[in-house]
Amino acid sequence: MEEFLKHFKNHSRAEQRWLSVVFEAVKQQLHPLIAASLCLSVSRLSLAVVQKVQTALGSNATDLPVSYRFVSVSELIRDQRTACCSSLSWSSAHYRDQARGAELKLPSYEALPRDNLLLIGFLCDGRGDGASDGVWRVRDAGGSVACAVSGQEVE
Repeated sequence: MEEFLKHFKNHSRAEQRWLSVVFEAVKQQLHPLIAASLCLSVSRLSLAVVQKVQTALGSNATDLPVSYRFVSVSELIRDQRTACCSSLSWSSAHYRDQARGAELKLPSYEALPRDNLLLIGFLCDGRGDGASDGVWRVRDAGGSVACAVSGQEVE
């Protein structure tokens, strides 16, 4: 972990703690799936994850989303009972607008409060799980969950 954290020595303590959680999540959920095939260290894979998160936040993002917590696929499957969608670039106001719009379109629908979660995994077509049904899935060491990829505008 020290090798990974040395890249972020100028970050705050809160960000250092968040980065430690990133490292542990990658070590437990992603690295077991690719360790043999790509010969990537947990440190290098963790750096790639942080870079992708920063890219999703915006081109000049140096701050880290410390209010977001990582969730594994198995945790998401266990705890999430309704469809969900989000984007790291959504502000709280944008989320409220999206939730209000969904509630208006679906009469018996009540949006859940916002929860800042990061699901990290590999996007695959299901073949690795024995299901080749054409459905995109996000996969980690805990399993896979079906997903739909949409543009920035959610209808």
